[in-house]
Amino acid sequence: MRNAVLIALASVLSAGCGRQAPPPYELIQNAVQATIAALPTSAPPPVPTPYSSATPTSLSGVFCEYEFCIGHPKGLAFFDVVAKENPHSPAASSYEEGRLATSGVTTFIEVIWRANSGAPSPEYLLDLIVDDRVDTRKGEPEAITVGALGGTFVPLATSATELLPSAAAAAWSCGERAFAWKVYASTPELPGQLLGEALEAFRCNP
Repeated sequence: MRNAVLIALASVLSAGCGRQAPPPYELIQNAVQATIAALPTSAPPPVPTPYSSATPTSLSGVFCEYEFCIGHPKGLAFFDVVAKENPHSPAASSYEEGRLATSGVTTFIEVIWRANSGAPSPEYLLDLIVDDRVDTRKGEPEAITVGALGGTFVPLATSATELLPSAAAAAWSCGERAFAWKVYASTPELPGQLLGEALEAFRCNP
């Protein structure tokens, strides 16, 4: 701004060499106008960028890890059985293979998963999760559909514990993995109810 004032004064004075110099107030006015013209114009205020607000999602009653989610009773939490059985080693479940469990006063639930390996049906996992030493299948597996998932379900008789005499198992596929689920429960209606809750919240990355 100081340079603009000096330039304006110099131009006025140089022009006055061949004629009579203008009065002082005119020099001052010209210098002020030149200074104002040299001031930078203020930039327009930035337009605020809209950001979408996060939608609160409750994970109560849902386990999400190993790139899948599955429902479970509220108040209980799945733990990694592989890691618990190997506390002094880095062994744990993984995307390709794993085992979870949770238990409460009225419920014991186990979940396992394996890479499909081209198997046409996830029923082979029933053979892994149903323990023939304490579990007995009650009839043939039935087809089940919950949402977009299809699989099989079989009621069980179990002697694993007298406190949880009602049992059932299920298996289904999602993407490149197969999943199996088993429950011991205190009442006959609980297995079907808990399976519905598990599959209603089930998601995987195919």
